Amino acid sequence: MDRKPFFLAWGAYLLVTFPLGFLWHLVLFHEQYRRLAVYTRLEQPIFALGILAMLLQGAVLAAIFPRFFEGRRPLAEGLRFGLLMGVFFGSGTVIAEVAKQNVTSLPLWFLLSGSFVLLHFSVVGGVFGWIFGRFSAPHS
Repeated sequence: MDRKPFFLAWGAYLLVTFPLGFLWHLVLFHEQYRRLAVYTRLEQPIFALGILAMLLQGAVLAAIFPRFFEGRRPLAEGLRFGLLMGVFFGSGTVIAEVAKQNVTSLPLWFLLSGSFVLLHFSVVGGVFGWIFGRFSAPHS
């Protein structure tokens, strides 16, 4: 079994997730998240813990993606996988998280966090589909 797509997808997860998360949370919507008062470390996040989480998430997603991948329509299959994983991750990072926190605006929280999860996992899924599609045998 060729491990190259696994490692490429794992690396791609990091290359998508870190810059997108940084840009979204700490640049584009920093002020909105600050006003939501949900993140208590927004001014001084512990990046090492975030990177550790991304390493674990990327490895797991890259490992399970082949079980969902048929190789017929790589981009569509990747997007479907990404959206499925987005719903799974989002149930914890968007819905359950706000159930434990006192945010100043639930609608704004759901808009920002839900949009991030949708964008993030759509991109990740598409990239995974593209990577694994390049290594799959053509179907007749």
